[in-house]
Amino acid sequence: YVTHDQTEAMTLANDIVVLDEGIVSQKGSPMELYNNPNNLFVGGFIGSPKMNFISTKITSKSGDKTEVDLMGTSKISVPKTSATASEGDAVQLGIRPEHLTVNQDGDGNWESKVFVVEKLGSGTFLYLEKEGEPLVVETEGDSNIKVGDTVKVGFSASRCHLFENSQQAFT
Repeated sequence: YVTHDQTEAMTLANDIVVLDEGIVSQKGSPMELYNNPNNLFVGGFIGSPKMNFISTKITSKSGDKTEVDLMGTSKISVPKTSATASEGDAVQLGIRPEHLTVNQDGDGNWESKVFVVEKLGSGTFLYLEKEGEPLVVETEGDSNIKVGDTVKVGFSASRCHLFENSQQAFT
């Protein structure tokens, strides 16, 4: 069965093969692809709304951790590593909307202004200002946050993904 609707694929399939320009990008169970995308394309394609991506640089590497600069506000140590990436390299940090928190402490914390609030009953999507594409945060359905509010955004570094310029995921 072939579909271009990733939501349909996630709900019906036991295994999914993601093609990018006719080449197999990743194969696995729906949750394997969702939780462990092996490249930027799969991370952005599987999930709705899609994974957030933040351009950043590696500030240091130590053992199985990679430290990156978080939008000039702080540094976070992500439990991922790459044999080919080095200090100073540009990378993409990926994090799912439901893994971000608002107005709570986390490993990465910065402030951002809300420019869209999408209330869906059981959940609310907040669209936050960020350089480049907006950042999407999923929060409680009864959230009182409104357009124009400034919120503190946080997350757990263990929920982050790192992707090299080659678009391959760190392991």
